Amino acid sequence: MFGTPANPSSAAAYKFTTIFFADFGMNSGNAVDGYVYAYGLDNNWRSQQALYLARVPGNSIQNRFAWSFFTGTTATENPTWSSDITAKVPVLETTDCSIP
Repeated sequence: MFGTPANPSSAAAYKFTTIFFADFGMNSGNAVDGYVYAYGLDNNWRSQQALYLARVPGNSIQNRFAWSFFTGTTATENPTWSSDITAKVPVLETTDCSIP
């Protein structure tokens, strides 16, 4: 579902996998902005190093073109978003994926 719009088999397509939805109550009833938020891993449970964030209007979850991806923050700490999946930046990352 999250392949690049022009090329679903692009390697960038595999950088938003194993999706976890943020829970804002039943049917997102406590969401303040009408969006549904989801986190995605970078490598589908294998050596993942980054966690990404995306959002979509609650009534458009099945529409790939309605999704936008977190791209950072402005100087005043406001989040920025893009529909271009390759523009996303991690909200959390690590460089050590070793398991003791």
